[in-house]
Amino acid sequence: MTAFLTLLSTPSLAEPEHSAASSFFIATESSVVTKQLLETAWQLMPEQALLGQLEQANRNQGSHWLWDSPNLSLDYQTKSDPGSTFDSGLPAEWQLGIELPLAGPSLWRVQSNMKQAQINLINAEQQMLRWRLAGELEQLAWTIQLREIQSAQMGRKHQFSLEQVNWLSKLEGLGERSQDEVLQARQQQIWVQTEYLQLQQSLQQSQIRWKQLTGLDFEHTNKLLIEPAHSFKVERAQSPLLSWRQAQLEVVRLNLQQNKGRNRAATLRIGLKQVEELGQQEQHNSWQIGVSLPFGSNPVSRWRSGYRAIGEAEVQLEKTHRMIKSEQKRITFAIETKSLQLSALRPLKIDLEANFLPRYQAYKQGMISVLEWRPLQQSYWDTQKQVSLAEIELKALQSQLNHLKGGVL
Repeated sequence: MTAFLTLLSTPSLAEPEHSAASSFFIATESSVVTKQLLETAWQLMPEQALLGQLEQANRNQGSHWLWDSPNLSLDYQTKSDPGSTFDSGLPAEWQLGIELPLAGPSLWRVQSNMKQAQINLINAEQQMLRWRLAGELEQLAWTIQLREIQSAQMGRKHQFSLEQVNWLSKLEGLGERSQDEVLQARQQQIWVQTEYLQLQQSLQQSQIRWKQLTGLDFEHTNKLLIEPAHSFKVERAQSPLLSWRQAQLEVVRLNLQQNKGRNRAATLRIGLKQVEELGQQEQHNSWQIGVSLPFGSNPVSRWRSGYRAIGEAEVQLEKTHRMIKSEQKRITFAIETKSLQLSALRPLKIDLEANFLPRYQAYKQGMISVLEWRPLQQSYWDTQKQVSLAEIELKALQSQLNHLKGGVL
C-alpha cells in the first residue's frame, strides 16, 4: 500500500521518509502481533503473576481422602462444689478428639475433576487475557500507523499552505492579488497547523500507551511488531472467550456436584478420653471412635443457588456466543462496505492527482480564480485523507476479524 503521494516536480509535496516500523507494518496485507511481542507485553501484566500463583495452588491441593480440613477439639471437665478450686483434686475429665470429613470414591472423582476444571479455568483465563491483549496491541498498532500517515499528510499540507501564503504575499505586494485572498490563505494555514499539532499529540498519546503495554518504543519494535497473519494463525474451533465461558460453566457444574457429594459424605470421629478419679493414682484412658452418616432426602431448594449459578453461566455462554457471531457479521459487512468505499475513492484520487499540479500552476499564473482553485484543493487533500483512512481501517478490520475467530494467540 502506498500511503503517501509523490507529485514529481513539487518539492513541498514530496513523500517523506518512513520510519522502519511503519515501512515494515505497511508491507503486510493482513497482520497479527507476533508471539514474541505478545509475550513481552504479557509479562508486564499483573494478572499473569496472580493466575500463575492460583494455578500452582490448585496443583498443590491436599489429599483427596478428605473433602475438608480436619477439626481438632479439646475438652476439660471437673466436678466442683461452692468451696472448691480448680485444682481441688476432685475428679477431672479430659477429651481430645479429631473429626475427619471423609470423601468416598464418588466424591474423589468429583474432586479430582474439580481440581482439573479449576486448572483448565485458569489456563482458559490466561488465554483469554492474552487474546484480549493481542487484540488491543493490534488495534493500537493500526491506530499509530494511521496517526503517522495522517500526521505526515498534514505536515505536507502545512508546508504547501506556507508556500502558498509566501507567493501570494509577494504577488499582493505587486498588486496582482487581493488582500482578502492572502488573508484567506493565512487562515487556512493556521487551521492546518492547528490540526497538525493535534494529530501529533494524538500520535504521542498512542505511542505512550504502546510503551505502557509493551515496555518498548513503537519505532524500536519493527522486528517484533507485525508479521503476516498466516505465520502465527492458530486454527481453533472457537474463540478463547468462548473457551473461558465454557470453563466457567464446567466449574460451576462440578461445584454443585461436589456440594451434593459432601452432604452425603460420612464423618469419622476419633477421640481419647482421660479420667482422673479422686484418690486414685492411675488414670483411666479410653479410645472413642464413631462414624456419622447423613440420612434423608435433600430438597431441591437446598441446591437452588447452585442451579441458579449454572443457569447464569449457561446464559453468559450463550450471550458470548451470540455476541461473537454478531460481531463477526458486523465486521464482515464493514469490510465489504470499506472495500466498496475504496473502490470509489481510488479512481477519484487518481483523477485529482492528475489535475492537481496543472490546476495549481494555472492558479499561480492567474488563469483560474481562487473560487475555482479552492474546491479542487480541498477535494484533493480530503481524498488523500479518506483513502489513507479507508486503507488502514480495512486492514484493521481484517485483522480484527481474524482475531475475533481466535487466530491471534
